[in-house]
Amino acid sequence: MDSDNSDRGTQMGVQRQVLYVDDPTQTDAVAAVVDADHDDMRVVSEHSRDGARQRVTQEPFDCVVVELKFATAVSDVCAETPLVLFTETDPTAISDDLLAKADTLVQKGSECHVDFLVNKIRGIVQCDDGADDDDTERVTDEVPDARTEFFLLDADGTVEWSSTTVSTFFPDSVAAQREEERLHDRLSRTATGEYSYTEEMADAVAAGRSAERVGVELPREAPPGEVPSVTYTCWSYPLDDSARRLEAYREETATIQQSERLARLEELVELARDGLYMIDADARFAFVTERYASMLGYEREELVGRHAAAVMSEGALSRGQKAVESLLNDPECESTMLDQVHETKGGDEIQLSIHFTLITDEDGSYQGLMGVARDVTERRAREQELAQYQSVFETVSDRVYVLDGDGRIRLANETFAALLGSTPERIEGQDAGAVFGPDAYAKIQSVADNLRSSPNEHGEAEITLEDNAGRQIPCETSVSLLPDDQHEGGCVGVVRDISERVQREQQVAVLDRVLRHNLRNDLTVVLSQAELLVDRLDDTESTEMVETIQQRCDRLISFAEKARRAQRVLDHALTESTGTVEVASIVDRVTGRVQRANPDASVSATVSPGVTAGVSQTVTIALTDLVKNAVEHNDAAKPWAEVRVAQTSAVVDITVADDGPGIPANELDVLINGTETPLRHGSGIGFWLVHWIVTQIGGSLSVDDRSPIGSIVRMTLPLDAETEHGRTDI
Repeated sequence: MDSDNSDRGTQMGVQRQVLYVDDPTQTDAVAAVVDADHDDMRVVSEHSRDGARQRVTQEPFDCVVVELKFATAVSDVCAETPLVLFTETDPTAISDDLLAKADTLVQKGSECHVDFLVNKIRGIVQCDDGADDDDTERVTDEVPDARTEFFLLDADGTVEWSSTTVSTFFPDSVAAQREEERLHDRLSRTATGEYSYTEEMADAVAAGRSAERVGVELPREAPPGEVPSVTYTCWSYPLDDSARRLEAYREETATIQQSERLARLEELVELARDGLYMIDADARFAFVTERYASMLGYEREELVGRHAAAVMSEGALSRGQKAVESLLNDPECESTMLDQVHETKGGDEIQLSIHFTLITDEDGSYQGLMGVARDVTERRAREQELAQYQSVFETVSDRVYVLDGDGRIRLANETFAALLGSTPERIEGQDAGAVFGPDAYAKIQSVADNLRSSPNEHGEAEITLEDNAGRQIPCETSVSLLPDDQHEGGCVGVVRDISERVQREQQVAVLDRVLRHNLRNDLTVVLSQAELLVDRLDDTESTEMVETIQQRCDRLISFAEKARRAQRVLDHALTESTGTVEVASIVDRVTGRVQRANPDASVSATVSPGVTAGVSQTVTIALTDLVKNAVEHNDAAKPWAEVRVAQTSAVVDITVADDGPGIPANELDVLINGTETPLRHGSGIGFWLVHWIVTQIGGSLSVDDRSPIGSIVRMTLPLDAETEHGRTDI
């Protein structure tokens, strides 16, 4: 519909004239919808700034609708004509000045929202036609009816005439008094509560003056739940020069109760946890509570009158508009919930969950909405965090379970359930003792109980699980407590299948037994036979061959003994508390022992002043092997070795220096890195044992060349954080 359709009639009274300034495709689309569905409205199209300005100044329009790019050119000549911004631009990109000039804003969106636009225009036009009068009439209609009766009193104060009887108008407590008594006495005798007019009315009568709005509260018999009193307002006027008075009594009980309810409601609104607001048909704040304003960092006065788009993030107004349209199209639905991101005065974003209800007039036209907003920013962040945890929980390759304080499996991921040949759905909610087995569950509970009485964050236990096929699965579980304030008595665990490790340990144990026990026994037999054989041989060459066999057997037996010794040392260190001993004591004992075993060598020790550290007893073995190696593999005429000890606040250094030929490269790999290659391996297990002991207690090893000859091996051992009686244990 354009300017050529001016003769079109109307079926609904006065036809509204609307100027729409936009591109032709937009104006044509809107005009077509209006022409088909809205007989009370006529759209005039303009497509240029100059044309729009000229039309506005020359023709009367009930409303001007304008796209943002034309708004500046039109807004300053609209005068009193309502201005509607109908734009695809998000409100967050529109200046506050332009929003202030516009009466309302409608976003086009992908569906154009023409019906909503027409509803908005109609609301603006009707408002200009005298909505104030309509509001006044509506408020007047909602005020409860109040009954007023008149009484003419003679000079003595008795009722001379009345528009109704005392017994009919006043409660039984007054009617029960003697009829011949003065009205004031009858009322004063029964009046109670806050509104008792005795003194004020007596003063007015005595002085012969008027008394207006004097309150009196009278008791009455009332059903349970109703107020047991009736309240009246009295106007008393003297008549001429006589002593007679005309008095009007108006029952105010309902009005007072309504005022009290409104006062309580207002108090509750202000104290509400949620923020309340109302916006009018033009999407401007008509009312906000302190709570809502404070959510956004504003004072109430700063928000009232502002367009709602001023506090909404990008896209929020469009989503709200769609929700309003949905409600308008569904008369059976009065309210809805919507999550929106708003922007605070300081520029931060908060997530609000809003329950809003439409406000419409009698014919269903949109007049605004009332919103109840709750800040759910933290809740949404928590939900996202939990969703991430859930995603990790469900996709992590480790086998994870969560137990509650009642001994039931609260959560189980796919990999844990698959280990048992089941699914999370079948496991969750089940008794943990039934799923894990009584013995395994008892071990998990024991670890959890120990954690509650210790500063440790997690503990471990070896358990055996059984899958649905009856297969026994050796496992290791790491257990941590859940926060008590949320999951009292609960814990979370990670399970590792150690079947391969257990099998490998069994294999190693068997091989170790075979090598150390069977091999030693067989070698002992070989040695004894070789000794018998050497006595029977006459030629030197054969004798030398047998002696070589004896030497090799002795060497193999020595290796077996060393392996057995290493096994005992490591097993003892892993399974039992080995205690600690002073570094100086260890050094003195080791150097003295090696010196006595090698009298031709020079073995000494130097301990720096102030060394008070204690070390694990297993360090004695490692230090002994290093000092013996320094002396026994030294080709000097008088081998020399020295042990030095120095301590800092964090570590203790124990160095072993010698003047020998140096440590072979293959032995260095074992000593420093704990590695061997197929083509280059250590000649024994001595350095392996040193490496295992030092790394087991968290220390490190390093080797340097000594000038002019020899090597320096350094053991750096960490000090424990806890010190008792001035001694730090390692």
